[in-house]
Amino acid sequence: MSSLLKNSIKQFKKIGLGLAVLAVTQSAYCDWTVQGSQIIDPNGTPFVYRGVNLGILPDDASLPFVMSDIAFSGANAVRIPVQGMGNDRLTRYVEQCKQNRLVCVLTDTSIYGYGDNFGPSNQSDILYAWLSRKPVLDAYKDYVIVDIASGPSGNGGNLIMQFYEFIVVLLRLQGVTNQLMISGSNWGQDWSNELRDNAEYIRSKDSLNNVIFSVHMYEAYSDPATIRSYLKSYLDRGLPIVVSEFGPVRRDRTNETRNPYVNNTVAVDSIMATTQDLGVGYLGWTWSGYTTKFTDLNMFTAFDPNKITPWGTRLIDGENGIKATAKRASHFSAGSASSRSSSSVSSENLPPYAVITGRVVNPACGSAFAEMSGADSKDPNNDPLTYSWQVYDSSLYSYQNFTGRDLNFPIRSNVVYQFILDVEDGRGGRSTATKDMSLNFPSACPPPPSSSSSMRSSSSRSFSSSSSSFSSRSSVSSRPSSSSVSSRSSSSAGATKAQCSYVINSQWSNGFTASIRIKNTSNTAINGWDVNWQYADGSKVTNLWNATLSGSNPYSAKNLNWNSTIQPGQTVEFGFQGSKSSAAAAVPAVTGAVCQ
Repeated sequence: MSSLLKNSIKQFKKIGLGLAVLAVTQSAYCDWTVQGSQIIDPNGTPFVYRGVNLGILPDDASLPFVMSDIAFSGANAVRIPVQGMGNDRLTRYVEQCKQNRLVCVLTDTSIYGYGDNFGPSNQSDILYAWLSRKPVLDAYKDYVIVDIASGPSGNGGNLIMQFYEFIVVLLRLQGVTNQLMISGSNWGQDWSNELRDNAEYIRSKDSLNNVIFSVHMYEAYSDPATIRSYLKSYLDRGLPIVVSEFGPVRRDRTNETRNPYVNNTVAVDSIMATTQDLGVGYLGWTWSGYTTKFTDLNMFTAFDPNKITPWGTRLIDGENGIKATAKRASHFSAGSASSRSSSSVSSENLPPYAVITGRVVNPACGSAFAEMSGADSKDPNNDPLTYSWQVYDSSLYSYQNFTGRDLNFPIRSNVVYQFILDVEDGRGGRSTATKDMSLNFPSACPPPPSSSSSMRSSSSRSFSSSSSSFSSRSSVSSRPSSSSVSSRSSSSAGATKAQCSYVINSQWSNGFTASIRIKNTSNTAINGWDVNWQYADGSKVTNLWNATLSGSNPYSAKNLNWNSTIQPGQTVEFGFQGSKSSAAAAVPAVTGAVCQ
């Protein structure tokens, strides 16, 4: 045991991490295993990597789209850098891997090129980082491979044995039981053969005998003989090896003054042909993200699946490429991987991804409406989607449930609302999106308009015919939200009259929101109004805005000062929330002097 390892164990004991060798069998630890040079998935089937690196991460909002696109390419695995991620964000990434049936290789690049002024000064930092991620690693053990460190030494090498003896032993002692991936020296390319020559020694330090080895193949692998020789050296000794990075040009073009291969090209065709011939896995670098330099390493431009690059075409669609050779891990599903142009897409279900869009309309006098929609949600298999919502009101500490693609929800000033959309495809696929909203708008009603400005003031405080499309559009949802009852005055021509409508905006198991709209259909202004309605099913109004409520079934609502005047052709609307039975919300008739 090295002095570094001895000192590290002493330090761990001092800080109370409670090291204890866990005498448990291999099968109790981790379902990913190795048999000789083969990698075995949790279903007991040999697995060969045919995937990509997500070396440059998209913004979190785009993550579901990007991961779905990767699955559509046919890839069966994705390698993700996780340094700096909190466990909440890490969980979102791993969950996307799981939903899209991608083996999730998590790697830490914080000591990339160690010894050449890269990464932290103390390699133990990476150990603490992995231990902090242990709750996620445990929860997703069947879907996550731990690539301990990407290229954990620079040009000089000579650090691999010491580093991996240190970290493999301590990870196992602390109960990290995931399959481990061991990366090569020399920025991952291992041109000094330090990892190759010491792989058996490193494997002997794993109490679970569950490590796989990896190499980055760039300019150090410019001819077929070198590629084959390096990979076969592992296979001949019964050691699993994966090409965890490769691309058409050098990935690193700075800080490698001692790299003897800097002027070489990369033998991409030979790498793909040789790995296919030997049954070795590969992960291409990188999906997207380069914008000003190294763009020739992008498979897609700007994360747009419609902008495939020559490198993406070669890796995904070319000979020995992903589409032609990839098979998913068998514990996800049987059969070959899906692809954007393959008929197999429809036979293998991929989950939808939920997207919320929204806006606030008519903020006035302490209330407004949030117009939320799930219309931008997508399903990779074009399955019909069902939508359900939960809305959290921070002032009431409660959730309300709704169904349908669109939601028209009343909100109040200075209250935090969280909108949660669940989208399901009917075949077990599901996705969730959230959106928080909080607005500050006037809670005091403005004074009534003067006669000289009544047209403009009334227009700004009521729904015009164009803004009323807000409610009618939301009523297109699958829930019964388009029900309405209207009353139109039957008085003689020229008399002041209005059309009074009761509209269900949304409903859930024991509640609803509704609005009453009063549209002036005459050619003279309405000055003051009140309306009445009554429920026959026991429904009750619990909260009302933009009017004064009286009564308790029948109910009456009377104008406020600011919305008492309704100009010809204009509409005033007030809204309310109520309770009901489990039956559909009732739609009573609206009556009143203004409606008759």
